[in-house]
This record gives sequence, C-alpha cells and structure tokens, in this order.
Amino acid sequence: VDGDSIPPAVPRDESLDEDNFDKLVEFRDAHGHCDVPLSDAELGPWVKDLRAAYAMHSEEDGASLSANFIERLEEIGFRWTIPLDKDAAWAAKFEQLKQYAEANGDCFVPRKHKELGQWVGYQRRLYSKRACQEKSTLTDARIAELESIGFEWKILKHPKKAGPVFI
Repeated sequence: VDGDSIPPAVPRDESLDEDNFDKLVEFRDAHGHCDVPLSDAELGPWVKDLRAAYAMHSEEDGASLSANFIERLEEIGFRWTIPLDKDAAWAAKFEQLKQYAEANGDCFVPRKHKELGQWVGYQRRLYSKRACQEKSTLTDARIAELESIGFEWKILKHPKKAGPVFI
C-alpha cells in the first residue's frame, strides 16, 4: 500500500445515528434546544462527530451525513455551529457546579473533574485578581451567585483530606 494514499472513509453507523437522533429529540424536549454539551457522556461526543462530519460533508465519500438526515436534524432545531456566548457558558458551568454541590455537599471540586475543576480554579484566580485591584471579569453578581451555593474562595488544603484551611 502506498504511504501517501488516503484510506477509504468508514461508513456511518446509521442505527446508532437513529438511536441518538431519538435521544437528541428527548434532550431537546427536556431542555428546549439541541445544544448538547460535550460533557454529556452519551450525546456530547456524537453531536461533536455530527458537526465534524457536516463540516467535511460529501455524500460521495460514504461516511458523511445524508441530505435527508441533515434536513431531519435541522427540522428539530439542531445547529451546526454554536456561537460563543460567554455569559451562557459561565451560567452552564455554574449549573454544573450547583449540581456538584447538591450531590457532594460542597463546592470543593477535585482535580479528577478536569473541566469543572479547572473552571472552579479559574473563578478563584479571577477573585484573587479583583482583590489585588487587577482587571478581572468576575462580577459582584457572579461572586454572589457562587457564594449562594457555599463556594469558598481561598483554600490551602482539600477540606475532606486534612480539614479546611482558609486564608
């Protein structure tokens, strides 16, 4: 086989697409939109794959989406690109943190929760910047929202391992 040749495209699993389409309709009915977050373990990767397949769409390659499937997705309100809305992104992360706090009794997100853990750390860095009179996008309203669910700003040790130590 020539090293420069491109392997043939792998056909899409139409039964998986149909099953996930039905789940996407359920998601839309529950949330009012089809903007599934990547953190949704079941639908997130599939939606990401759909968008990638659409971006490289060519019905001739056998791996892309059919025009009929694209039309069905668009009929239920599926968007091929999601505009970046920083306020909506912050609100979505806050909701994740709120769910974490309800499930765990605190806002001490461990590092194993990579995405949420990074976001929590970033909020603390923004708070520290404000305290040092540096430019920060963390507003008083967001501080109040975080504090309303028991968010602690300065932590030296994980409270469940060695007891809380705050500065």
